[in-house]
Amino acid sequence: MIYLGLFNLKTEESLLILVVPIIFLSLILVLFLVIPSTYSKLDTEEATHAIIRNNLLYSRNCLAYENGNVIPGLVDINKFNPDRLQKCLGLKGDTYGVLLDLEYGENKKNIEINEVMSDRVNFCLSKGSFECSDEKVYVLVNENGESISGVLDIIIVGFKK
Repeated sequence: MIYLGLFNLKTEESLLILVVPIIFLSLILVLFLVIPSTYSKLDTEEATHAIIRNNLLYSRNCLAYENGNVIPGLVDINKFNPDRLQKCLGLKGDTYGVLLDLEYGENKKNIEINEVMSDRVNFCLSKGSFECSDEKVYVLVNENGESISGVLDIIIVGFKK
């Protein structure tokens, strides 16, 4: 019985035997692993909510105290009004709604931004079509030149995308 192994074949024949299965396996790998992974859903809601929070706390047009330069994390109580924050964030219609609860010293203040969406905060507990985030942030509140420690609870409501 004569046995001709792979090493006894001509170069062209051995390449043909090796290359065809490698190409075939590569195609299968691309079809079943690479292409389906490109269709995965990207979750951008967390990033959008973080951007809204950061704009509230760090932007001179929103809540950040400014005395020549902006001091992030120090809330100017004079800027804590719905009209100013509506202009700052530019939230309208069915985009996002924001609920702010600020507690400092003996004071407690609440603001709703874009009431069309912020009224839907009760739907956050259901697993429906809303994406919500709730974060408590420790801040300093500047009231009449005095810094008072406080907690700002930021609730953001939006539709799932």
